[in-house]
Amino acid sequence: MEGHLLPAENNDVGVEGQKDGSCLRSTSDVLHNIRDLLETRLRSDAQLRLQTHKNQQSVIEWLIAAAVIDRICFIVFSFIFVVGTALLFVLAMSREH
Repeated sequence: MEGHLLPAENNDVGVEGQKDGSCLRSTSDVLHNIRDLLETRLRSDAQLRLQTHKNQQSVIEWLIAAAVIDRICFIVFSFIFVVGTALLFVLAMSREH
């Protein structure tokens, strides 16, 4: 089974078959670089999630503000419509007499 190992699994052999530890240093450097890239990616993803959450909160706040303004406009329109209609009927009744 030992003959079936992939080159990446055999850490103590160098690129040219040397057993001098230079491959270990380069493997260690590669692993550190990969770790640094992963940490950078995780930080970037966390910042993206935070920004997305802030954007969603902003959208929700604007939707609430729009609903409040819509409700206020509906109440004002309804009040003006009812008062105008009542005033119209009162004026029409006073003209008949």
